[in-house]
Amino acid sequence: MSISIIIPTFNSAAYILPLWSSLSSSGLIDFCIEIIVVNDASTDETNEVLKKINNSKLSVYTLKKNHGRFQARLYGAQKAKGQWLLYLDSRITVERGFLLSVQQAIVRDLPTIGLVEIDITKNIFCLYWQRSHEKIFQRNFKIINEPMMLNKKNYEYFAKGTTIFLVKRDSFLSVCQKVSPEKQKADDTYLLKLFAESSGVLIDPRLIIHWEPRAKLLPFLYRLFERGPSFVQYHVLTRRAGHFFYSVVAGLIIICIEFVLLAKSFVAGLSFFLVLLCLFAASVFLFGKNWRESVRMMLLHVLVIFSFGLGILYGLIYNLSHGVHKHG
Repeated sequence: MSISIIIPTFNSAAYILPLWSSLSSSGLIDFCIEIIVVNDASTDETNEVLKKINNSKLSVYTLKKNHGRFQARLYGAQKAKGQWLLYLDSRITVERGFLLSVQQAIVRDLPTIGLVEIDITKNIFCLYWQRSHEKIFQRNFKIINEPMMLNKKNYEYFAKGTTIFLVKRDSFLSVCQKVSPEKQKADDTYLLKLFAESSGVLIDPRLIIHWEPRAKLLPFLYRLFERGPSFVQYHVLTRRAGHFFYSVVAGLIIICIEFVLLAKSFVAGLSFFLVLLCLFAASVFLFGKNWRESVRMMLLHVLVIFSFGLGILYGLIYNLSHGVHKHG
């Protein structure tokens, strides 16, 4: 059973060597036939760091232009020689027993995603990401303690992504052909949904990786802004249901009210904005485990709301102007 490890990466130079060290310690490097890193036009020292790794199994492909994760993953699959592909995010580490979990997952012969663990003591970004996702995807943290199937009926209720994704190469390439170019910005959502609707996707809690978000404020916020088009494409213009959809609708109504108040009176508009700001700040107590955590996350939470909100507005403009809603 041959397996290729594929690692798409963008501006994550600081994480490459820790990832490689953990893969080596787990036995994965010895087990796989190759490790393919697709550098999606990084502007940091990613290539320089990769040159420090002296291993014949490592192949590095540097794209001249940033194409996004879908194209980076697809490029890696096209270059891969293994029957199975193991996709890993570049900002992760794995434990020593990870190889056994991968081998057990392969036996099931199903597309498989794992679970992400975050060390909340590392920095404020890790803490915020973990606590906010515990609130949004409560089922992930309450139900999944045994392998379970993600299918068409339950697909919307669980967190899913390709931070870790084990799949047969032929199957992956076949499904990628069904993802139209305008939907590739929502790569994780559409890609995994196609698998869920056909073969199903197994969520295996034994496939645990340790992941961390970008650990600097501007990259962290920009990544949230950047997700706007994919979020809008799937949850607003295609699915048109669920709490994500209604949250966006409520946000658009609030923006309209703000503009109406500003048109009538600057003071009224400013007062409404300040009230909203206080409500946004206070909403952090919905997922903070205690008041100290909540206060610590409060400023970041407000910045996240505005960054992601701007990303959603941009996403609406982008998707409507490109006619993506016609292909839902």
